[in-house]
Amino acid sequence: MRKDRSKLMAALQAATQQLKVAEQKGAGWQHEKTELLRQLEQTEEEAAANERALEAERAEFAEFKMLNGQGEDLLSHLRETARVNKEGWERERERFSNYKSRTERQRKEAHQQGRLDTLKALLSTIDDLERATEKLPQDIRDNGWGEGVELIHRNLVSMLKRYNVEAISPASGDMFDANFHESTVAEDNHEYESDRVIETIQKGYRLGDKLLRAALVKVSR
Repeated sequence: MRKDRSKLMAALQAATQQLKVAEQKGAGWQHEKTELLRQLEQTEEEAAANERALEAERAEFAEFKMLNGQGEDLLSHLRETARVNKEGWERERERFSNYKSRTERQRKEAHQQGRLDTLKALLSTIDDLERATEKLPQDIRDNGWGEGVELIHRNLVSMLKRYNVEAISPASGDMFDANFHESTVAEDNHEYESDRVIETIQKGYRLGDKLLRAALVKVSR
């Protein structure tokens, strides 16, 4: 558009110069003068039209620039909103993952504790049955009732083994271990050194590294 305007201005200047020359040549140049005036008027109209077109282009460019600026602001806002939403989603996902891990751990711990409590509750029953079977008279041991008591005792002991429960029954002379033994009586004994198990009064039990019940023992001092 600027190039066309320069051409028009140059043509206008040329026409004006020719008009001046024609006026100097006199009446013989009247026809040429008329033609030059027509060309000058046409050139001025074209220049005015080009100027209007240039102004329209300027206005259009200004509007586009304004709209483009608004678009950049909107895009920047949308990007920031997306970033904030993503960070919030990642935080919530992490919280849910932690919650899921925590509840799963608590469920396993509760299940384990429930099993331990059940096993602990059976220990006294097993002790009673064990004492009963040890002291059963032979005539009762051979009849159906005695066999039934021994069968119940064996079944309970087998159940403990299925759950990997180990009995703690230190032999006489074993070193006293406060982690698994509980001393009920301490007495002088010339057969054993200090802190040796003299006798196991009641068996203890453990499940892996968890102590269900300490073994009650008599120790030497």
